[in-house]
Amino acid sequence: MVDAGTQRFAEGQQSDQDRTAQLLRSSEEALLAAIDAIVAAREAGATDEELAKALQLHRAASMRWDFISSENSTGFHSPQESARVLADSINLARQAELEAVKVLATRQGTQAAGALQLVSMP
Repeated sequence: MVDAGTQRFAEGQQSDQDRTAQLLRSSEEALLAAIDAIVAAREAGATDEELAKALQLHRAASMRWDFISSENSTGFHSPQESARVLADSINLARQAELEAVKVLATRQGTQAAGALQLVSMP
């Protein structure tokens, strides 16, 4: 028989691991969106020089995803740190996507941004 404290601990660990797994999936989705934007920009004729910032941001995001994914505990040992690193990964991947979309828009003119609404902050 498992005592109540052990039961609560186990449930908390499962919740942390579920949250980490969900953040891993969200990070993967953001990384794939960045890749799609980079590919679209390359297909429009963008050079590596034009895409340098997007590529650097994608690499930084990918390294963070890889660090947590390879650690293979799904946040068991340090759920807060896993969440922080994956949040950084998502943020960097979205920045990479935005940079690639900017290059694509420049390459294709303002019509390329027709389907995408870029919002500039004041």
